[in-house]
Amino acid sequence: MKILNGTLAVLFFVFTGLQYNDPDPLPWMMAYASVATLCALAAFGGYFKWATIVVTAALGIWMLALLPGVIGWVTDGMPSIVGAMKAETSYIEETREFGGLLIAIMVLLHVLRSAIRKSKESAAQPH
Repeated sequence: MKILNGTLAVLFFVFTGLQYNDPDPLPWMMAYASVATLCALAAFGGYFKWATIVVTAALGIWMLALLPGVIGWVTDGMPSIVGAMKAETSYIEETREFGGLLIAIMVLLHVLRSAIRKSKESAAQPH
């Protein structure tokens, strides 16, 4: 798990840096840096269950706000979202952002699962 969490931390720190040229970099940099930090801490055995839950919930709410754009993309026949970097319609950008948040949430759920597992192992050990 340490190698996986460390690899995820490095990836999300890279994702954080890549947001610099985004039209709205700050929220994305904060989101990806939060995921990277929680993965890095987990790689070193530091699991912060409540922080992970809070960040996951915040990203989930953000995803829900993008859901109408994803529905518009599906309704329009799911045109390619990777063809050009500049989105031709708003729902293409919203669908891309939704995907990024989905990946981040899946990683956070992995970290949360690891935290719960470690908590159960600690509780099972005699003190």
